[in-house]
Amino acid sequence: ELGSSPTFLYDLVDVTRQAAQQLVNDYYLSIRQAFQSHALPELLTAGGVLVYDLLPELDSLLSSHSLFLLGRWLENARAMATSDREAEQYELNARNQVTLWGPSGNILDYANKQLGGLVL
Repeated sequence: ELGSSPTFLYDLVDVTRQAAQQLVNDYYLSIRQAFQSHALPELLTAGGVLVYDLLPELDSLLSSHSLFLLGRWLENARAMATSDREAEQYELNARNQVTLWGPSGNILDYANKQLGGLVL
């Protein structure tokens, strides 16, 4: 029965997404440490796991549920508009919200989102 419950399926993706994101964070820290230590084998190993295993799996997970799709995020932003020009601006704002960290690369009003189609 749980497999047909929309709320259960959403929660399952969301909890798994959060666990996967924690693994991504852990590997990022390993990559950073290996880089700072000039430890090339460790850097390549951790980087390989992140790029070839974790990120593709996270993107696949997110893409398995319609509420975690980048396209839906952008469509919802456009749907709020009352004109074509406003729709273009809302889509640009939605794209910026999930991709830009401020004008100089600093974290400024950053909205962290993991969305299928955005991770890779």
